[in-house]
Amino acid sequence: MKQLASQFKKKTIKIFIMKGNLTVVLDTSTYMDRMKELLYDTNIYSIVKKSPIRMITSGLKNITRWKDAEFISISINFLIVQMD
Repeated sequence: MKQLASQFKKKTIKIFIMKGNLTVVLDTSTYMDRMKELLYDTNIYSIVKKSPIRMITSGLKNITRWKDAEFISISINFLIVQMD
């Protein structure tokens, strides 16, 4: 068993994924193949034509304006800001 572990160390590039009490070791190509399979699933993800960051940023500025205009309380604004 020790020899097998030694060979594994030398011959593969590994990625360690820790999830809860479980550690999974994958070689890089297997990991990349699985990630591509997940990301190319069009039922879950879609390719966007432009970055949504500008829309998100302007939305956050609107929340600040709402606080300044007293449409929302300072405590609600604090909770919203803490979410990001």
